[in-house]
Formats: sequence, C-alpha cells, structure tokens
Amino acid sequence: MRDYADSTNGETAESKITAEWLSELRFLSALTSAPGQKRAAFIVKQADLNDNGYNSWLWLLEDNKTRCLTRIYKESSFVFLDEETIVFPDRRRAADKGDRDKNSVQKSDSDASTVSIRDKGENENKDEGAERADCKNHKDQDNYTQFYRLSIADNQVEPAFELPFSCKEFLALSDCRYLLLADIDIERPELWRERYENTMSTGAAADSDSPGDSEDAAVSAGSDSAGEGEDFTAAAAGADQNCCLVLDEIPYRRDNLGYSQGKRAQLFLYDEKSLEIKTLTAPELDVRDIMLHPQRSGVLFRANDRSGEYRCRANLCDDIYELDPETLELKPLYQEKDLNIGKVFYWHNQVYALASDMKEYGLNQNYRLYRIDQKQSILLGSEEIILGNTVGSDIRLGKANNFSVLADKVFYLSTLEGEGVLKLLDKQGESKLFLRGPGSVDSFIFVDGSLYVDGLFADRPQEIYQLKPDDAGQTERTASDLLRITHFNDAAMAGITPSSPVKLEIESNGDIITGWVLLPERFDPLESYPGILCIHGGPKTVYGTALFHEMQLWAGEGYIVYFCNPHGSDGRGDIFSDIRGKYGTIDFHDLMNFTDAVLEKYPQLDEDRLGVSGGSYGGFMTNWIISHTDRFRAAVTQRSISNWLSFYGTSDIGYYFAEDQMAADFFSQQGIKQLWKFSPLHYAKEINTPLLIIHSEEDYRCSPEQGYQLFTALKVRGIDSKMVVFKGESHELSRSGRPLARIERLKQITQWFNSYLQS
Repeated sequence: MRDYADSTNGETAESKITAEWLSELRFLSALTSAPGQKRAAFIVKQADLNDNGYNSWLWLLEDNKTRCLTRIYKESSFVFLDEETIVFPDRRRAADKGDRDKNSVQKSDSDASTVSIRDKGENENKDEGAERADCKNHKDQDNYTQFYRLSIADNQVEPAFELPFSCKEFLALSDCRYLLLADIDIERPELWRERYENTMSTGAAADSDSPGDSEDAAVSAGSDSAGEGEDFTAAAAGADQNCCLVLDEIPYRRDNLGYSQGKRAQLFLYDEKSLEIKTLTAPELDVRDIMLHPQRSGVLFRANDRSGEYRCRANLCDDIYELDPETLELKPLYQEKDLNIGKVFYWHNQVYALASDMKEYGLNQNYRLYRIDQKQSILLGSEEIILGNTVGSDIRLGKANNFSVLADKVFYLSTLEGEGVLKLLDKQGESKLFLRGPGSVDSFIFVDGSLYVDGLFADRPQEIYQLKPDDAGQTERTASDLLRITHFNDAAMAGITPSSPVKLEIESNGDIITGWVLLPERFDPLESYPGILCIHGGPKTVYGTALFHEMQLWAGEGYIVYFCNPHGSDGRGDIFSDIRGKYGTIDFHDLMNFTDAVLEKYPQLDEDRLGVSGGSYGGFMTNWIISHTDRFRAAVTQRSISNWLSFYGTSDIGYYFAEDQMAADFFSQQGIKQLWKFSPLHYAKEINTPLLIIHSEEDYRCSPEQGYQLFTALKVRGIDSKMVVFKGESHELSRSGRPLARIERLKQITQWFNSYLQS
C-alpha cells in the first residue's frame, strides 16, 4: 500500500514510493506488428500480491488507440496468424477451464480503463524478440501446450490445438503450419510422440484442457528462461528418477531453468489440418533464434552442435542453418565454430550475422557484421556493433523486440553510454544513431510507416510512444520527438514525483566516468543526509536515467543515492568495457573517485553515513570494496561472487566465465593464485563493515554457496552480518521474482541501511 505524506496549508498530499508500489506498476512487453503492419499487439502485466504472481493481458494497438483483447488467460506470448487472427499458448491447469470458457471481453478504446488485478492473466521474461514467443510450462509432468485462436474483430477465443511438449518458441508459416521449438531429452527423444499418440488415441485432442501448470514459480519467472527443468530423466537404466539425478555434461543446470542435463531444443513442424508433427532437427543440435524470411520462403536459425567433443561440454560458437519451409530440406550454412553469433538474419535475400570471433576481447567482445556465403563468413567493416539494451531497471517484465529488417534498412537496439538507443545499420557494417533518450528504448515496431517504441522516459514507467513526423529532415531523433500514446501507468504515478537523476561526470583512470545522483525527497541544502552507492551487474551493463524502483524507494527514505558506469561498463566500446584480469582495480578506483566527487559536490552528504549495495558483479564489487576500505558504514551484497575458485565449478557459466574474466587458467598454479587473489573471501579478515547478504536459493548463476562462505567467515570473526535466502528464486529475483519476494527483498535492504545510516 502507498504511504501518503501529510498535507498542510491546503497542499496536495503526495505519495511516497514504497516497496509495495511494485503492485501498482504495469509492465509492457512483446510489442509486435501484424504481417501487414497496420496494427500491433502487446502484453500488459501487473503483479498480483494475492496470488503472488503476475497477471497479464493481450492488448491491441491500432490508429493510436488501444483496447484489451483478453482478460481471462495468462498470455506471455503470441503470434499474428494474419491481420485478423492471433494465436497464443496457454499453460493453465485443467481445473481452470471454467475461467477459460468465459471468452467474452469488455471492449475498450482506451488503455486507461481499469484492468482488475483479480482478472486472471499471466507470466514472464528475459529474452528479447517479440516476433517469436515463449510458451514454456513450469513442470514437465504437465508437458503439453494448449494453443488458442483469437479473433481480433470480436475478441472471441477458441481452442486451436494441443501439443505434447512444453513449447519454447513458435512462429506461423501459414494459417495451419507452425514451426516450434521444444526441449527433448536425448535419452528419450521420442517421448513426446508417445504422449501425442496416447492423446490422439483417447480423443483428447478434439477438446482438451491445458494441463499446463500455473504455479507462481512459472508466473514470476520474468525471463524467457522461466523455471522449467525440474523433470529429471535418469541416464542409467532402471534408476529411480525421483531419487537421483545423473550428470555427465556441462552446463548441467542453468539459471532460471533448473537442471538442463540431456536437454536439447529441437525444431518441430506442426500441421493443424493433418494433425501431423514432424521432427526437423537431430537431437544433438540445440536450436535457438528462429527467423522467418519476409516472404516466408526460408527459415534461418542458430544451433549449438552438442555432438562429438561437445557432447558433454557446450560450445560457445553456434552453427547456422537454413530450412526450406516447403521441402523441409535442412541446409547447413556455416559450421566453422569460430564465431560467437548474436543474430542471423535475411537481408535482400542474403544471409547476414552479427557475431564476434572473441579473439581480442574475449567473451564480451562486441559484434561485427558478417555476410554468410558459400559456407564462409565475410567480415564487413570493422565497426563494433553493440547489440541490445543493457540499461538497468527493475520495472521491466517481458519480451522485447530488439531487431528488425524493414525493406533495405536494419534497425536494432543498442546501448550508448547510459542510454538504450535505436540505431540503423548499413551493409558495410557501419551504423548511425536513429533515436536516443535521455532514457531507454526498450522495444520498437513499425505500424503504418510510423515508429512506435516501448520505453522508459521522463522519470516514468513504461509506456508506448509514437515518433513524430520528421518535418525538419533530422537524421537523429530524441525523446523530445516522441508522442506518448498510452497511459497504463498514470494511476501508479498519481501523486508521485520521482527524484530526477542529476548527471555528474568525473575524470578517472584517463577516461570520463558518467554517473548520476538522486536527491532525497524534499531535499534541504541545510540538512545532512546519508548516502547509498549503487553498483550495477555485468560488468558489461550500464546505469542511466531510466526509472529504478529501488533507488527511488531509498531516495524517498531520505538517502542521497548515487551511481555511475565505471570501466567495464557497456555502451562505450570494447576498450572501455574490457577489464579482464582487472576486477577490483581500475573499477574500484572509479567508484571511489566518484564517491569523492559526490561528496565534494554535495556537502550535505554525510561521509560517515555511507552505504554501498550491488548485485551480481555489483555484489562482487560490494564484497571487494568492504574488504579493501572501511569508508562505508553498512553494505548489502546481492547474488554476489565471493570466491572465484568455487564459482568456476558451481555457476552455470563459471567454467568459462571465470577464466575469461579473471584472465586465469584454472588448471595452472598461477591461474589458481590469480583466481584466489581476486576473490573477496581471500580478504575476509579485513572486513569490518556490517554486511547484509541477499541470495536466492535457486540462483545457478552465482550460487548461494558464494554467500554462505562469506557469511560464515564474517560470523567466525564476529562481524555484524545477516544472510537472507529467498526460497524458489533465481538470479533474477530483483527483476522478475515473485512479487512478495521482491517486496520483502526491498524491505530487508531498506531496514538494514536504516538501522545503520539513519541515526
């Protein structure tokens, strides 16, 4: 609930941002154009504290007006079958059929109409790619996906078909043929066929209820990797799958997915008329990133080859394949296994890829443009291409379209310093800025020749904006050229005045470091205030001016909140972001120099009441900072790294990320020394700062053992410390965990800082 400040002298009462404000926000995602680009659809989500999950609804955008299409289902994805029809998956339990049958929806020509939290609605994200869809079930025992067909004209919904696997992505080849991605178990690759034959023999396919599980763990997953991997097929014959799990490959589990042992994403074709399902790829291929030719004459996809030497160890370089939708012939286009591929796409009937050879800057090296021809890759230009928006925020939830080919132009989302921007790419591999903020372009589409974006601008949560006509012939547009179309978060913003970020630039280690300061509510220059230094994850991500719930909460609590993008951050090229083997050195000095600059600019900031907080890489830096300085009076480390040696074998990315980022060979004596040298646990005896450790029980990126080790060391030394472990949550807790867990996390952190810094 909101906390309303007292009003006196006739002043209007203002709302204070609280942890529970999360439940008032609406999150927009999956912005997708219809085939003729005359209309679009998108997903609206909202936290439901009663169900401890997220409700969601499918909305239509047409002629700059919006209306709700569904209020019964839990939609997280969809595709346009044609201009008038949408197909979407549903994974609710059969017990919920009564709700499903209520197909009538009150029509609205305005998104400002109230959608009740109790109206049943849906799930998740982390992926980018609105043209395809995530439709995963949470539990494999409910390993079916029910699809529904929606008529846009009258909002009527009817069952379309049910498939015997948990679908990951799907796209329509025609009005009755679909390509689908679904996980199979390499030990039982035909298990889905047994299910399907059984379903057909019982006649259930004619009128089936979706057996998909709608438990909150799936609902809250917030990324396209929502917890599905809880089913275990024993590799050993006769083994009881409920008593053990046999592992013989790495990675054996993945954050937000669970155990992935033996799982491969396979490509299927489903014909709705013949009811036939065909397997299109071999079990050893792990398929991803499907892209359909604009004329539907071909399908491109990437696949990780898990055969031979890569059977038990994933390869970081994908192959590229092309499928003929008519003959179903599969043709390998590139199999050199020397490129880390971020995107493959058609452009004027040729195949292109955004990829990196990782030779100069390792795993995080930015992409370049390649043309794929005659099974060779041809480098086009040398410009670095930063694909994707890495601007941090905790008020997004859902899929985002970050790439589009429109006629002779390629548009893509990118990161420029602290902004999420839209860029144009030419065939020489050169890019130019098309739309920037300040703020964050989170997703984009074209409708009727106009650009529409979903974004975070002007200290507001997400809304949809239209780019105004360019009468002046400008080549670079800004947020001031955007017209807000929707008003989904007007109610959440009623009476709210967020603290606007104040930009602050300093010189550190030979470069300009950019950061921002949030001043407390009702800032009085004659008063003294505590402060919190926030450190982003990554390290190759950025902070910017995009609205951040937790920071606004702390500013409302009376803190000066400050944050910056030190060396290692995204948006400024490979040289700036490359801190391999330098963690805790150049970045540490940047953060301390920025703290000094904030103290100098704002004498109201009490240097004896400073806190520091960060997650993931930011958690590592928090641990590092308090083990190398006592200038902070309290600290909160979240989903952190404390020991690179154990991280190597327990993280889903540890066995290659640790070596790459620490510039260390795990199998050499010098490499072991290097990994331990840069482990904060090594310096635990130097820590005197009271520390709150936040970790998720099912965090497979930075495993909870990282927190347990540090917690134990501090308790042995008698340092004031506390560890809070969130059950059933992953590395994504702060961004897409269950709503009640997210709220409790904010309360725990705020209470910790208040107890040490507000005296």
